[in-house]
Amino acid sequence: MRTICEYLSVLRLPYNIMQAHENVVKKLNEEFKKVDKAFRESDMRVFGEDSSELFQQLNALRRKQIDIASDHVSLDSTCDLHSTQLNKVTSIAKDTEKQQIPHQQQDRTALAKSFERKEAMLKNMMHKLDDLTQTMDKFKEIAQSRHEEIMNGGRNAKH
Repeated sequence: MRTICEYLSVLRLPYNIMQAHENVVKKLNEEFKKVDKAFRESDMRVFGEDSSELFQQLNALRRKQIDIASDHVSLDSTCDLHSTQLNKVTSIAKDTEKQQIPHQQQDRTALAKSFERKEAMLKNMMHKLDDLTQTMDKFKEIAQSRHEEIMNGGRNAKH
């Protein structure tokens, strides 16, 4: 079996190109050996040595996303109540003049209260979204720190 240098010599490439190529191959083999050793010794972990903090942050993100999704569904059902109440106002308008005015006032009051509840729900969702953004930024910071730690062979342990 021929070596790479033997193949290159057949091509009659200049010595410095063959030497450079041989150096690159040698360096790559050394790096692959380091990776193989780290894998054998269980030093190679995708998320670093301690992944519990990272997974705690992922779990916190998931819970916050579920909470916001639940609030969104509640907000949608509140919107459905508004349309039901609007239909009620329209049907009352078809009634006689005497009945129409008191019912419209009650319905407007009910609609105003519903819009106030919806406004409060939206403000609450905005606060939760801000909190989710902060949690995502913290997760990103931890993940980047772990990535740097892994890439530097565990020598960069900043948390």
